[in-house]
Amino acid sequence: MKRTYKRTFHLPCTPSDVSSRVLLTHDFQTGEIIHRCLTSINFTAEKGQFSVVTGEHKGVPITVVSCGIGSPTTAMAVEELHEFGVRHIIKVGTCVSLLKDPIGQLIFPTGAVRSEGTSGRYCRPEYPAVADQNLLGSLREATKKKREVATIGVIWTEDDYYCLLKDPDAFRRFSYWQQRFVVAAEMECSALFVVGSLRGIKTAAALVVNRTFPELKRAAAGKKVRWRTDIENRVKIAAGLSIAALCATTGG
Repeated sequence: MKRTYKRTFHLPCTPSDVSSRVLLTHDFQTGEIIHRCLTSINFTAEKGQFSVVTGEHKGVPITVVSCGIGSPTTAMAVEELHEFGVRHIIKVGTCVSLLKDPIGQLIFPTGAVRSEGTSGRYCRPEYPAVADQNLLGSLREATKKKREVATIGVIWTEDDYYCLLKDPDAFRRFSYWQQRFVVAAEMECSALFVVGSLRGIKTAAALVVNRTFPELKRAAAGKKVRWRTDIENRVKIAAGLSIAALCATTGG
């Protein structure tokens, strides 16, 4: 049952505007791709870098929240969604592949290396950042039904995007996690998993590879890299699978 709180500091909505099932993303562009997967839209609002859109998919209420890049704003969104009584959150976003996954490959993280700073403010580093296994299972089942293929494994969540590109030591850090079979890197999931777990929210993520490790190395060396931008359809597929997984949940 949703709590009767007033508006929160950042999300431009009230509890009655939000479903218990949420898709979380880091930018408006990805949010707009997700919106098109809904069969109807009933509520929209924006405030700074935060946007909230609530609609339905085949009669099931779904809310899409865009919160900006990085773990601090992700934690803000999760905290405020908790105040609204949200029960399930799946992040839809992009990542850098560290192994051999190509551009466009789906990545479903089982957990994340906590190299960002936000989750460390919540608990000791020994506390694991892991996806909810039931929600991850629903993602995998939806993927199987659509005859898609996803890579399942541990990812690496980092904060210092440009330091990783410009620090001469940075690629040794990439290589360190490669050697330990970490499949991808991004900037939000470990905070999502930790804060969600501490607040009793089931969380998972459906990511799409939009960069590869060799491309980052070439860019850092000053070589010309043609970044792929034609992954919108793959993000749409990730969103559709996430919506299917949320619709399969019970209890809210």
